[in-house]
Amino acid sequence: MNLCRRVDGQKLIGKIVETEAYLGSVDQCSVTYKKKKSKVLKSYFEDAGSCCVEFLDNGGRQVAVSSALPGEYVLIRALQPMLGREKMKSLRGLKNKTTDKDLAKDPTTTCQALKVGLDHDCLDLLEGGGDLWIEPGAKCSTVIRTRRVLDMHDEKNWNQWSFKKYRFYDSKASCITSRDTKEDKNQVKQSETEVDLDS
Repeated sequence: MNLCRRVDGQKLIGKIVETEAYLGSVDQCSVTYKKKKSKVLKSYFEDAGSCCVEFLDNGGRQVAVSSALPGEYVLIRALQPMLGREKMKSLRGLKNKTTDKDLAKDPTTTCQALKVGLDHDCLDLLEGGGDLWIEPGAKCSTVIRTRRVLDMHDEKNWNQWSFKKYRFYDSKASCITSRDTKEDKNQVKQSETEVDLDS
């Protein structure tokens, strides 16, 4: 899928090449773990396809998409720029020599490159009525399934959930947070990432 944005009348497109799944109130690494719907977490409990924007402790932001069940969501970790590269560079305050690899390689730079803010929180990304939306893109031929990228200095991440393989990235993409060389050989077909999240 592609994450699309319209800024100053210009369409920007980034292919989603890295994601992480979070299983809501039972997932000890999820922001919605054991939590009920609140003003801060409202978007995570909205209908599937809703935009979830959250401020991070480091001052950055991240964008996720609400999933099938309340509190479940998919974090968009990285994008491969497809359209509007120069505008993305401008929004990030980068020079022209910056490569695609560095434009949207983690949650914070993804939000910066597409100028995603709190005004997008709770927006329906599937309906396409706003200036941020998701649309079909080129299918990834193979996907790597591995552990999520977590701050292991945080005690709450030292549990069984921190070792579950809920991170997925395009095996051919260079615009990702980090590559798991051990798991690179364990490629799965894209259809297989949609099921069997319990292993």
